[in-house]
Amino acid sequence: MTPNCWNDTNEYDYPSLVADLNQYLRLKTTPVGMKRFRTVAEMEAIPRLRRPPVGEKFATDQIVGQSRWLGWTLGITMDNLMGAQCGAVVGLHPPDTTWLAGRQLTGVWYATVEDSAAHQQAMSCAPYGDYAALVVSPLTSGRIENPDICLIYGTPGQMITFVNALQYRNYRKLTFSCVGESACADSWGNALKTGEPSLSIPCYAERKFGGVLDEEMLMAVPPGFLPQVVAGLKALSANGLRYPIPNHGIQKSPMDSIEASYGKQPSSGDEKLLQWPLAGLRAALMAKHRETFWVKAQTTGAGDSESFRYYEVAHTQAPLQGNFSPLIDSGHIQLDFVIHLKDAGGGKQKTRDHGYLFKLWDRHRHLLFAEPRVYRL
Repeated sequence: MTPNCWNDTNEYDYPSLVADLNQYLRLKTTPVGMKRFRTVAEMEAIPRLRRPPVGEKFATDQIVGQSRWLGWTLGITMDNLMGAQCGAVVGLHPPDTTWLAGRQLTGVWYATVEDSAAHQQAMSCAPYGDYAALVVSPLTSGRIENPDICLIYGTPGQMITFVNALQYRNYRKLTFSCVGESACADSWGNALKTGEPSLSIPCYAERKFGGVLDEEMLMAVPPGFLPQVVAGLKALSANGLRYPIPNHGIQKSPMDSIEASYGKQPSSGDEKLLQWPLAGLRAALMAKHRETFWVKAQTTGAGDSESFRYYEVAHTQAPLQGNFSPLIDSGHIQLDFVIHLKDAGGGKQKTRDHGYLFKLWDRHRHLLFAEPRVYRL
């Protein structure tokens, strides 16, 4: 096994790794590998290698785009690239004083020469001088034994799931950069420079020339991270955390499903003790109040001498079931937990649990019951 630039000689099962990535992330295009070679002869030894037509110049993002969209294995040198901006990022062109000045960007992407120079100096580029050629090929093709980095395109949802999987074991915070234009420096440039997972928002040029879709982001990562990512994806999937991420809805409380995604929530004094299916509550409402007599009374006295005189009865039938849930949401229907406390003698008290009662003020009764027949006593 030929080592990559990280001296990684592990033999990875790329067809299996890519199949797992597709299963758990549902990628739109094939992940590709990028590998640099010290001599052109080494590059040209790659079987069934395509080279750009003589005299035709391409951007690096176009080479990557042809590989991931068309499945080609392409080899290039600096002579095949449209300019120093592309070559410097992958280490095929020196970051010399002319390049660092970035004068060609002034008045287009940046307001001043100082802004352009600051941008160029902020770019993460692979070291220059060790390599003369570069090949991009689908990971599943087997054309390049062990790429320096792997390039995976996906939506923001796919990318955060990828990151979650990467962090499932041996967690560490991941920090990504954004230089703006020339964002390939944030992805393959930074990954080739640091050996770290590098997520980017592809720039204008990548989208205009490189076939990057409007909704896509790019993860560049050395191949040694892929088995860890796949293991994390499998574990997350077993825990019910899968892509695509289902939309719960912005107007429905997450409390009935949040425990499955985030574990049991600590009690804050408002811990949920019980729940009822709404369908069951509506059925109970119909059974108990299919026909109900509501009584009003006047009270006199107190304690053992308290007495009541009934003066009105309201007769209702067939509650308005469809209003039940909205009245709970609006707070018109409230829940009481009724406990009776009485003297048990000897200085002790005894409680009696009367259970849960749903409460609706008389002035709001018309919201749940049709116009009643009223009897004066």
